[in-house]
Amino acid sequence: MKKYLNFINESTREDEELLNQIINLPYEVRKELKEELEDIKDEKTNEGLGSLFSKFKNFLSKKALDFIINLNEKEIDKKIELLTILDPTDLSPDALRVNSVSGIYLGGGIDKTKPDSESKEWREEVEDFFGSKNIVYDSEIAELGRTGKLNKSNYNKPLIFNPMRNELVREDPNWAEYHRMWREGEFDDIEPGSEEEAKWVDWSKITNTAINRPDRLIIQACDTNLVSLNAGAGGGTYGEIELTAYRNLNLFIWLNDAWTMKDISPWLIPSITKIVRTKEELFALLDAIKNHPSNKN
Repeated sequence: MKKYLNFINESTREDEELLNQIINLPYEVRKELKEELEDIKDEKTNEGLGSLFSKFKNFLSKKALDFIINLNEKEIDKKIELLTILDPTDLSPDALRVNSVSGIYLGGGIDKTKPDSESKEWREEVEDFFGSKNIVYDSEIAELGRTGKLNKSNYNKPLIFNPMRNELVREDPNWAEYHRMWREGEFDDIEPGSEEEAKWVDWSKITNTAINRPDRLIIQACDTNLVSLNAGAGGGTYGEIELTAYRNLNLFIWLNDAWTMKDISPWLIPSITKIVRTKEELFALLDAIKNHPSNKN
């Protein structure tokens, strides 16, 4: 991701215009463009750049194509790096922070996810894609959240860690009532010594004990955090992303609900391993994960 950060920091107006056009290409076209640039780099000649115009004139503007055609070798490297980050099918060692995708944490917003969100049922869809033998179920994931221990040999790879399976406290009537009070603003003007203050303190303690600490232990059993990123992502999601970056794990971002690259905080950019933008790209990434060498069962 360092090269991508450099790309942003060193970019010219032409670079930025090209970046926006590349990001919005269909991923199969991006993949083809990446392969063309890799071939040109391997040939160590600019002669092949001229053929790009005829192949990609329907997807990139003439100005963008002229800019690509005049790239030097270092600039071609930067574009290949960007295209690798945006390629959901490339999980080669150079494309990953950790050359393993055998433990996947399903991060992203829960409390603020809208009923009509594209990501509403995404965790269940991912579980269905891999199958029941890959899912760390309720009692096992709860034990992992308490102790940090799990016998991974009991599962097929990749192991799928859905935090909703751990956060069973959400079904507790008291916790649910506190959660409702928070959502409806009843904790906004708490008076010292009031009943509301006592409920706020109780809710905070339960949430930290039953959700925050266990989820951190679960992430530490993973090598990859796959995050659904949209307006529903809250402090918990970003805290988990920071932990992912601190541990130098793979961070895969799925932008959904009309979120685009400009919605990603610049603070996150250096930590991102992969970015996918559509459901089609997400499932192409899942298929690549399923077939990765680290997941041979």
